[in-house]
Amino acid sequence: MIIFKLRIGFNPQLLFYGGINFMEAKKLTESVYCIHADIHDRTARFEGIWLLPHGVSINSYVVKGEKTALIDIVKDWDGSVDSYRKQLESIGLSFSSFDYVILNHLEPDHADLISLVKEENPKAEILASAKGVALIKNFFKINEGVRAVKDGEVLDLGGGKKLVFYETPNIHWPETMMTYDPDDKILFSCDAFGSYGCIGEKIFDDQHTED
Repeated sequence: MIIFKLRIGFNPQLLFYGGINFMEAKKLTESVYCIHADIHDRTARFEGIWLLPHGVSINSYVVKGEKTALIDIVKDWDGSVDSYRKQLESIGLSFSSFDYVILNHLEPDHADLISLVKEENPKAEILASAKGVALIKNFFKINEGVRAVKDGEVLDLGGGKKLVFYETPNIHWPETMMTYDPDDKILFSCDAFGSYGCIGEKIFDDQHTED
């Protein structure tokens, strides 16, 4: 099962800066949660180039074992940081709670808040591909607590929860990788199945039409 087949959104709780501000993390399985933001800022340009007439959804994921991992983080955009904190609080977490921060990709919609997370949680170990680590060090100037993972490497979170890393270069950038949860059979697929538009409450791919 791949992540775009799972529920990856939330019921809207209130409106914020013209977009939906989600207040609660979405439980996907007993150990996996999604943190989600619908970005409705029509004047923003994705990657500084493309307008977003239908907005865009950005997601990250919490995986719990005896230790806790955060997979990808969002961009500070359209009120997303305040919403992010509230969603973490809804499952008893904060930025300081994580043992690992896994960055599948280093574009801003995946990694923009890494400096904030590291400031609030200096003990967290940041994991990325070797090329991803180079970007973290050169662009974010974070040199401590950063480790490159290899293709096929396994991260044991304890309690029977493991994550496996797979390098997938040029799905979108050369440093991209994917993370797989063999217990729940979830593939955190980076940009492989990404598209534009806000998913809102329609959190399965088969809830959406071609229109």
